[in-house]
Amino acid sequence: MPDATLGFAAAIEPREKMTPAEHAEKTLYLSSRITDYEGLIRFHRTPYLREPLEVFGDAYVRELLLCFATQVGKSTILYCILNHIVDYCPANTLLVAATERQADDISTKRLQHLFRDSPSLRRHIRRLNRLTYELDEMDIFWAWNSVSSVSAHPCRYIIMDETHSVGKDIRDAATERGKSKEGAKIVEASSPATPTDNIWTGLQLERDREAEREYEDTGRPMLPLRRYRAAGDCVVNRYRVPCPHCGEASPLYPDRIWWPADCAIRELTWRAVYLCPRCDGEITDRHKPAMVAAGTWAPMNPGAGSGARVGYHLSSLYSLLGDQCSFGEIAARWIRARRDPEKRRNFLKNWLAYPDDPDEETTGAVSLSIDAGSGDGHRRGSIPDGVDIITAGFDIHKKILYGAIWGWSDRDHYRQGWLIDWNRWTVDMDVDPGAVLELMAE
Repeated sequence: MPDATLGFAAAIEPREKMTPAEHAEKTLYLSSRITDYEGLIRFHRTPYLREPLEVFGDAYVRELLLCFATQVGKSTILYCILNHIVDYCPANTLLVAATERQADDISTKRLQHLFRDSPSLRRHIRRLNRLTYELDEMDIFWAWNSVSSVSAHPCRYIIMDETHSVGKDIRDAATERGKSKEGAKIVEASSPATPTDNIWTGLQLERDREAEREYEDTGRPMLPLRRYRAAGDCVVNRYRVPCPHCGEASPLYPDRIWWPADCAIRELTWRAVYLCPRCDGEITDRHKPAMVAAGTWAPMNPGAGSGARVGYHLSSLYSLLGDQCSFGEIAARWIRARRDPEKRRNFLKNWLAYPDDPDEETTGAVSLSIDAGSGDGHRRGSIPDGVDIITAGFDIHKKILYGAIWGWSDRDHYRQGWLIDWNRWTVDMDVDPGAVLELMAE
């Protein structure tokens, strides 16, 4: 009888109130089968994940959009959300993938390991099928790129990963599944591929050309120059970090990565720095951990809409995971990717969380001396030893004109080239091809 009394008391005892982030830190265990950081979840490397998790626990928020690059913890936040649903507020959940193969891969190689290895999830398992999880108080269903598979399971929680590859009709059908459920929530997580895919149109971000003009023609080396404004009812947040020199907090913009004009690619790792947008102070990778730890999310459009749709945008510049996201490494990857359209798209999507813009240049403004043969750097405007032929070329993009001067070796079948000088002109009208010859003469 005492045992029965204790069991009944435990069953009716109110649950300790915890936010999703607090709950994850107390209960969610990640094994080495799905992460390099085995153990209970800790956010000291990814402090920017806390607020999106807390927003998921906000009863007023109905839709959470995570536009994240790679290597910043997108998978981790989805693990935490699933853990909170299953162990704290159980209700049927629909997971949406682009294809059945993708669903199978994620299920068998990641999520089933997560459920079996974390005690907070393992204790709820009744049966884990390939694409259906039967739990003690709820079920989890997988669906993929067909309206019929998505429409079969009305659920309170809808979680869609990599939504850039999910058809809009599938996304719309998935969001309909929860409309009759009290407290229904939709979570979309993806890196953007094009300006028209689900995650980017969900954020409703537009290019701010006027803001971009303020930074053009600075004469500084730069990665892709992008400035956006939020133009819809989704409250879009960016992570702002304080400058170690002036203390001003701002987002990390890729085009603020700077390196000397005589820098070779192999030297970028230790010579590239980030320039504060306010004071132009040089920020190195050793500053980044403290900056990220002190960072906060700030809305681009506070008060937009009803507040029921909330989005977050985050690039790999903030990542403290591994050693591949230093300022110099990101710059080097851009240099190697910028001339190949497919590599360029992948870089923008996976590293900067930007969609590819078909109207934008395919080469980019790059202030880096490149010696295709030896890798030795040289100063901009100087002609290196070994140059026998000089060529000039221009690329016309509506109101923008790009020019470059290259030096070539006449030996070994022109296999060696040097970028000698370059420039970019922005005009208020469409570029007249006939005027290009005059610029070449200059």
